[in-house]
Amino acid sequence: MVGRLAARVVIALLAAGCMALGSCGTPDPEKANYLRVVVAVDQNLKVPDEIDSFKLTVQRESVTLFTEDYTQEDIAKLPDSLIIDNPHPSNDSPDQQVFSVKPITIKLVGYAKSTPRIWRYARVQYNAGKRQIGLPLCKDCLDHACPDGETCILGTCSSWSLAPADSDEGPMVNPLNECGP
Repeated sequence: MVGRLAARVVIALLAAGCMALGSCGTPDPEKANYLRVVVAVDQNLKVPDEIDSFKLTVQRESVTLFTEDYTQEDIAKLPDSLIIDNPHPSNDSPDQQVFSVKPITIKLVGYAKSTPRIWRYARVQYNAGKRQIGLPLCKDCLDHACPDGETCILGTCSSWSLAPADSDEGPMVNPLNECGP
């Protein structure tokens, strides 16, 4: 399902890419240097008691590429997908090696009455291709803050960096697979 989450990010990142490059064309996902990240968002919390809003932010280093607040009405429409398109990813390495590409950081924070209750992060670093990421707001991670560089998965703090991927082929990931019972 591609809804309100997806539409805003695609527009924001494509506009930023066009301004930086000085030209805009229709992105071609078949091109070798095309980058697409699909983030699946869902939750298993009590609305509005445990969560009544969330904020989604996409950054590259300290530059915010996109930030949006979502309401209780948006939570009721989950699951949904966020599509991050970058038809011209920057890679200064002469050999186009992944380790030289600046990562994209995705931050998802859930709130109840303006108080942060849940934090999810993912950092994706790769050159080209497509990647699916499940980024759920899970009951087992409620009020479980993790140290920098980690995110809560199944009630435990784990690394937030994701390995490079070549494809997002296959069915959409179920983000609730990262939630406990």
